[in-house]
Amino acid sequence: MNATRLKIEQRHRQDIPHLASLQDFTCVRDREIDPVAVARNPNLSLYCLDEASRRAVFVELPDQVDLTKAAFVYLTQFEQAQNLVTMPFETFITVADSLPAIKQPIFVYITGRSGSTLLSHVFNASGSVASLAEPDVMTQFVHLRRHSPVEADPALTALARSAMRFLFRSNQAMDRQAQAVKLRSEGLQVMDFFQECFPQAKNLFLYRDAIGFATSFHRIFRLADMPEVSEASIWEDYFETVFGVSFSSSRGYLDQGQKQISIPEFLTLWWVASVEWYLAQHARGVPALAVRFADIVNKGPAVIEEVFDYCALESEGIKRGLQAFSYDAQAGTLLGRENPLEGNKRVLRQEQIASIHAILKRHPTINDPDYIVPATLKL
Repeated sequence: MNATRLKIEQRHRQDIPHLASLQDFTCVRDREIDPVAVARNPNLSLYCLDEASRRAVFVELPDQVDLTKAAFVYLTQFEQAQNLVTMPFETFITVADSLPAIKQPIFVYITGRSGSTLLSHVFNASGSVASLAEPDVMTQFVHLRRHSPVEADPALTALARSAMRFLFRSNQAMDRQAQAVKLRSEGLQVMDFFQECFPQAKNLFLYRDAIGFATSFHRIFRLADMPEVSEASIWEDYFETVFGVSFSSSRGYLDQGQKQISIPEFLTLWWVASVEWYLAQHARGVPALAVRFADIVNKGPAVIEEVFDYCALESEGIKRGLQAFSYDAQAGTLLGRENPLEGNKRVLRQEQIASIHAILKRHPTINDPDYIVPATLKL
C-alpha cells in the first residue's frame, strides 16, 4: 500500500502535556507516494502513530532542522512541519524491515525536571550517541500497550522496533555507537516492554527530589497561567488522559473528600506516580541505573563518566560531551530558565511545602521528599 502526502492547512496543537497526534493538524490530501521514498527522505521525521486510522504519521521538516539539537523533538516537529505523510502500519513495518536494526539502544526515563534534556545534549555532543529528547511516538506506546487486546502483542513489538529504525535511519545516527531516546515521565510504564523489544538496551532513570521537582514545575505551570487551585476532577482527567492511569490510588494520599487540589499537591502526586512506576519496573527485574538530579548538578563530570561506563560507551567522548553543561538545555522553550545564568529563583511557600510532606506522609514507602530509589548511582 502507498503512503499519502497531506498538505497542512492549520495547526492547533493541544496543550504540551498531551502527546503528539494527527489531530494537531488540519490537512487536505495531496497525492500518493512510494513508501520506500519515505524512508529515503531525510526531511521526513516520524511524528506519531495514529491508532484510529492505523497509520504512521511523518512530518516533513526544512533542510536545516536537526532534531538531535531540539530540546523537545515533538515541539520542534509540530512547529516546523511543512507537510505530513501517512503510511499504513503494515507498510510501515515492511519498509522498516529494510532499515538497519538498532544495535545499542539507550532509553532515558525520567520524573521530569531531572537533567535528562541536558544528558541528551551530552550524548549528542560526545559524538558517541545519537540522542532524541522526547519523540512522542515512543512515549505513545504507554497508550498503545494499554489498548492492546493481548499482553504480549507481536504487532506492538514490531511497531516499536520499526519506530526506532525510522527515528534513527540516517547514516549520521547509525554511524554513532549508540542511539538514545528520552521519554516523557509516563514512559516509565513501558520500560519492561521496551526491554523485551530490545534485550540489549541500557536503561537510565533520572529523578529529582519531590520539593525540587514541585518547585521547578510550579514555576512553569504559573507561567502557563494555570490557576493555583483547581477542581480535583480536572487533575483526575489529567492522570487518566495524559498518563493513562486511574487517579483512584493517588486520591488516597489526599485528605478524605478533598474536592480541590493545588498545583504543588498535583505535582507531588505526579512525582509519587513516577517513582512508583520505576519501583514496579525494578521489582520486575528490569535493569536500570538511577541517577539523582542533585548529583548531575554537583558532580556532573563524575556522573557522566559513570553513565558512559554503564552504557558501555567509548570514554573518548566524555570530554566533548561535558561541553553541553555550559548552556541551558531547554533554552527557548517554556521549560527554559527565566535567566540562563541562574537557576530557579522562585520558592514554594511554607504551607505549600507542608502540603507536599502531608501527601508523602501517607505513602507506605515513598514518604521522604529525598527518597532514594533502588539501583541509584553511588559516587
